[in-house]
Amino acid sequence: MDKLFLGIDVGSTSCKLAVVNEDNLVLYSSYRKINAQPLIVLNEMLKDILCYKDKIKNVGITGSARKFISKVFSVDCVKNEIIAHAIASISMYP
Repeated sequence: MDKLFLGIDVGSTSCKLAVVNEDNLVLYSSYRKINAQPLIVLNEMLKDILCYKDKIKNVGITGSARKFISKVFSVDCVKNEIIAHAIASISMYP
């Protein structure tokens, strides 16, 4: 069984999420405007990935609303965009 990972980016105007496997293959991604309702929109987006819920091993979040959202949802990793980009760059171009 593949381990899956959920990445969430909740900014001031939009929310993005992606489910990837251990090989960094994107299995699902979504983008939505939040219209000043990040919790409602993120909750709706999470309903779309219920089929993956038992396989998701870690959840990471970034974006301007990351701290707020991480207090409501169970999140393993909370990072700002600069750190997230640096980690991704190092992993892709060691």
